[in-house]
Amino acid sequence: MLYEVLGNLNDLNTLTNQAHTPTSIEEVLKNA
Repeated sequence: MLYEVLGNLNDLNTLTNQAHTPTSIEEVLKNA
């Protein structure tokens, strides 16, 4: 359960990073 929460937070961070820096495709692929 804790890992699910951390995973969801990581997803939110990824979406936030995409919103602020749309050109960080490398980060998106790295987290995929």
